Amino acid sequence: MGRGRPRLYATPEEKAAANRAKSMRSYYKKRSKLNTNRERRYRAERSKPTILPGATKDTSKMTPLVISTSTSPRRKLISLRVEPTDVAGWMTLVDHTDTDFRLLTGDSTRRLLEFLYKRYTETNHSDTFKDTTIEVQALYKTIKRCEHALLQLCGVAKEFRAAEALGKQIHQALLCLEEVSLYASIGKAEIREAHDAGELIHQSIPY
Repeated sequence: MGRGRPRLYATPEEKAAANRAKSMRSYYKKRSKLNTNRERRYRAERSKPTILPGATKDTSKMTPLVISTSTSPRRKLISLRVEPTDVAGWMTLVDHTDTDFRLLTGDSTRRLLEFLYKRYTETNHSDTFKDTTIEVQALYKTIKRCEHALLQLCGVAKEFRAAEALGKQIHQALLCLEEVSLYASIGKAEIREAHDAGELIHQSIPY
């Protein structure tokens, strides 16, 4: 008889590392579908926005001021949905996006991620980061629209640079959230190991 299959891994650590790499490859293949499903579920859970008392019907492209009905205990975002037609209008949207982003993160992406990480380790729910990730994705889409429009309207001027700088901050937060979501989908041990080693992206961002 033969000696059987050769051993693929010399140590348990090598096997664990190989399994982790396999899980990450699988996650990246499915990430687009996962994000789509998360967004669909999130929207289904949210109720329709409530118009502020006293608001009147607006026949222009600007909709009434609304209060987000997000169930997040941290804050309620107040947002103004607009379809600007000039530089001033787009800069107003940039300002609102900046305000929403600062309300969401509390002026610190790292502090927000640490808050979510702590909650995840306490609850062990892999979807702990879901709602925040979807909100940041929406803000990122908005700021990219602003960047594109301002570039067309005024070129590489200070207005475009302001939108671009905010876009980089939001994108950084989105990368941090996607990373911790990835680790959480693999397992609690993996994200704790990366956090303890200071290897997560948000841990390199100043408070």
